Amino acid sequence: MPEPTKEMQETYEDEIDLREYINVIIKRKKLILAIFLVAVVVSTIASFFQPKAYDATVSIMITPSKLQSALSPSKVLLDVERKETAGEYMVSQPSISLATHEVLLKSSLILERVIRKLNLKDASGRALANEALSTKVKVKMPTKTNLIELVATDAKPQEAMEIANAWAKEYVGYSQELILGEVKGTGDFVVDQFEIASKNLFKAEEKVNDFNKKYKLDLMKAELAIKKATLGSYSNELAGMELGLKTKEDSLSELKKQIATQEKFIIVSKAITDDALWQVSSKEKSRAGINKSGLRSEIINPIYQNLETRIVDIEIEINTLRPRVEYLNKSIESFKRESRELENDIIQKEFDLTQLTREVDICKKTYNTFSDKIEEARIIKAAQLGEVKIVSPAIVPSYPAGQNKKLKVAIAGIVSLMLGVFLSFCMEFWQKGKK
Repeated sequence: MPEPTKEMQETYEDEIDLREYINVIIKRKKLILAIFLVAVVVSTIASFFQPKAYDATVSIMITPSKLQSALSPSKVLLDVERKETAGEYMVSQPSISLATHEVLLKSSLILERVIRKLNLKDASGRALANEALSTKVKVKMPTKTNLIELVATDAKPQEAMEIANAWAKEYVGYSQELILGEVKGTGDFVVDQFEIASKNLFKAEEKVNDFNKKYKLDLMKAELAIKKATLGSYSNELAGMELGLKTKEDSLSELKKQIATQEKFIIVSKAITDDALWQVSSKEKSRAGINKSGLRSEIINPIYQNLETRIVDIEIEINTLRPRVEYLNKSIESFKRESRELENDIIQKEFDLTQLTREVDICKKTYNTFSDKIEEARIIKAAQLGEVKIVSPAIVPSYPAGQNKKLKVAIAGIVSLMLGVFLSFCMEFWQKGKK
């Protein structure tokens, strides 16, 4: 068998001898075991005295634009790259992705709002710093969903729940403010004009309301209708009375003509003896003379008397009708004048009301126009940002979060073993180097 060459001897010297390593470990076993025991005991004690922590979780959902979902529900995804399929592009990534939401959730602005809302204090009684709150909260992103879980950790379960819910609510409000802020940032003029239009519309409507309260057109129209009805009644009555008066005047004229053709008295002849009232003195005339003489007398014409009576009656009726006719004429003139004035007043008031109503319509159109512009801008921005809403609020946790005490002790043991072995070899190498 050939003797080993020099090169082979050097190769043997460079080879690792496992027995030497085992011997080193056995030789330094007390050191390794001591380090292992110290690490396990320390980690066990540290885990035992570690304060309990409670986790409260709230889930929020980031939905894409409702407009995009309605137009193309199968093409709206989140956090997926834009791909071309069969000549069509899949709209997959909104302007604010889930990753962006994750960053915004732990931004200083949101944390500061939560601190202010809950009035969080540190051990010294001062307001809690953003960095301190940041260590209490974390964001979880479940895969293949558009949900984000917000986890708040605190030694007090009630405070953990309040922090989680306040954090979610503040972020939902912030997302809405972001949308409105973008709208205002892109259209301050529209927003200002919308506010002006709103004030003008309120003033115009207030003018119409004050006008209606002051003038009450309905009552004025009702009063005009009553006056016109009374005027019509008086006119009909006057027409009938004038016709009757004219008839009676014609009758009176005819009767006067007839009575003018009649004698008021007529002469009649009769014997004196036929008149019982006739008395003569026997001294003045002889009875024989009286018996032979006759008597002539005048009496009222009955036709004339009848005509005269009828004339008197008709004159009484005419004198009765004439005051009523005069009263009706005056009343009719008065009602005509009042109705005309009231009608003109109503026409003027209706014109004024029409002008005010037209002003209201113009203000309302302006208001609606700017309102539509703002809504359009909001919809467009919402189409880019999507919607953020809470789907599962946090509740008070009943049990502390799992702290993996056994895992920590095991890790400490493994690391201590590795450290003990490493120190053993270092010490062995150091001793050999001195020799």
